Amino acid sequence: LGLLNNGKAYFDLFLADLEGLLRAKYPSVEIVQRMKPVVPRPVPKDMLAELADSCDAVVTGLGD
Repeated sequence: LGLLNNGKAYFDLFLADLEGLLRAKYPSVEIVQRMKPVVPRPVPKDMLAELADSCDAVVTGLGD
C-alpha cells in the first residue's frame, strides 16, 4: 500500500494516523510512504512508476 503525501498542511498527520490504523488492523501489510517534491506540481513520473510497481493501491489527497 502506498501513502502519497501531497504536501498540504497537516496531511502528514492524517497519513500518520491512517498508517497507524492500518498497521494495527493489518500488521503484515507493507506500506510505502512518499511525498511530492513540489506541492503545486504533478507527481513526478518516476515516483508514480515506483508506486505503481511496488503497490497494489495508493492513498493520496487533493485540495485543502
